[in-house]
Amino acid sequence: MATQLPIILYKYESRVLSGQIIDPTNEDTPVDSTTVHGGITALEWELKARPGAADPALVHKDLLGDIVWVDQTVSSYQINFNPADLASVPAGNYWHDVMALYTDGTRLYVFKPSVVQVRDVVNPTDPS
Repeated sequence: MATQLPIILYKYESRVLSGQIIDPTNEDTPVDSTTVHGGITALEWELKARPGAADPALVHKDLLGDIVWVDQTVSSYQINFNPADLASVPAGNYWHDVMALYTDGTRLYVFKPSVVQVRDVVNPTDPS
């Protein structure tokens, strides 16, 4: 099994992370998010201090805000980060995941909890 390197996010950075929901039984096949389990009603990305932490997420993104579908029939999505999103998060290692909520009530990881590094920038610019 290959080692997964952490995603690195910089404070005050504008960035887009792209993802795609893949069938766990056939890793070469994207899922049609309009039909599987009746369709996806919510997609959420969270940054937490620990994996599965019950405490509130440090950063939360969803389909009502900064997650957008690129092509729902192949479950291609983008998560948009704005300069202020990580401004109050201290530099360090955190955990992130992407969850999908389906029409039939099924809730599944799209991207299982993994490490993300938040780093300070050399010359930060206050976005306010």
